[in-house]
Amino acid sequence: MGVVVAIVAIVVAFGLREPVPSAGSARMQHYVVSQGDTLVSIAEAGTTGDPLEYAEQIRVVNGLATEQVEPGQDLLLPLP
Repeated sequence: MGVVVAIVAIVVAFGLREPVPSAGSARMQHYVVSQGDTLVSIAEAGTTGDPLEYAEQIRVVNGLATEQVEPGQDLLLPLP
């Protein structure tokens, strides 16, 4: 019973997040954010599909709460 209470406490404390695919489940590429980059601009350069959908994939894979990125930040980009 104590273990269940501890697990529930951890989930409540940290909140539930979308699952992040592991690097082994999909092909990934590292990308270092440059000055002026946004998730959408990174997505536009990396896909021939819908850049907004790809930007959302990048956000989820990297566990980002928002689309805000900073220069020097290392991102994983899912490859097609």
